[in-house]
Amino acid sequence: MAVTKVTGAWPEADGVTLEEVNGTLKVKQITSNLLKTNTGDFIATFAAGGTAVVQLNDYSFFPNISSDGDHFEVRNWLTFETDTVGRISLHNLTSSDQTAKVYWRYVTSSEPPVIFVIPGRAVWVSEPVRDKNNNIMCPIMMKSKDGKVEHGEGFETPKELLGKPAPEIAEMIMGKKLDVSSLERLKCKVIIR
Repeated sequence: MAVTKVTGAWPEADGVTLEEVNGTLKVKQITSNLLKTNTGDFIATFAAGGTAVVQLNDYSFFPNISSDGDHFEVRNWLTFETDTVGRISLHNLTSSDQTAKVYWRYVTSSEPPVIFVIPGRAVWVSEPVRDKNNNIMCPIMMKSKDGKVEHGEGFETPKELLGKPAPEIAEMIMGKKLDVSSLERLKCKVIIR
């Protein structure tokens, strides 16, 4: 972005306001109407005593976690990470299967959303989560009480669903109104913790 210097200040260009104080650039501000955000969605049915670790996105706001009762405990992520990607772990405290939903908003890079599915158990829809080498990472891992671990399979979001809210796509898959087996699969890096 080319910015022309004027005495005492920098003009606004492309919605980015820059301010010069005593010859030093001090403030970078993106006006709120130009800040682009998007939403992510995770819905899953947890086995009794089961756990799911969910990656949100980089630059995520605190998620909304809901269920039809007081069934879940939010735990810290399983390992120490040095990046800024949002991550949570949910644990089903009951002795029966329970469903939880997680919704989050994040600052977007406007990459098309992707779908990750553990068939019949979990759906995650958002922009892809990438590692430091720009590989797509699997954003969901579910662990049952007996220790069995399942990872989501990644799929490209069909063009006809682009622009639909992530919760609507997730509900379509969980309600079996969208068959993911026919979608084009993504290559993703699964990190086993």
